[in-house]
Amino acid sequence: NFAMPNIVTPNNDNINDEIDFGKYQFSELQIEIYNRWGIKIFESTNPTSVWKPSITDYDGTYFANLQYKINCGNSSQTKTVNTFITLVR
Repeated sequence: NFAMPNIVTPNNDNINDEIDFGKYQFSELQIEIYNRWGIKIFESTNPTSVWKPSITDYDGTYFANLQYKINCGNSSQTKTVNTFITLVR
C-alpha cells in the first residue's frame, strides 16, 4: 500500500504543487484523472509521470483511477485504486 496525496495546491511554492508518481516506483501504471463533470483531464501509462494541474483546472474535487503494478524480488502486486484529489489554489 502507498499513501498518495489527496490535495494539490499548485501555487508555485514547491509544496504539494504536483503529484509525482515516479516516487512510488511502480513498474507499470495506468492513471486517469477526471474533473467534477466527468471530463478526463489527465492520463498516463508512464510510471514516472507527474500531474501538475494546469491553469485551466479549477479548484474542486477530482476523481483519480490508478491501476499499478509493483515488483518486489520475484513477486509482484497489481492493484486498482479509486480516490479523490482536492485542488486548491
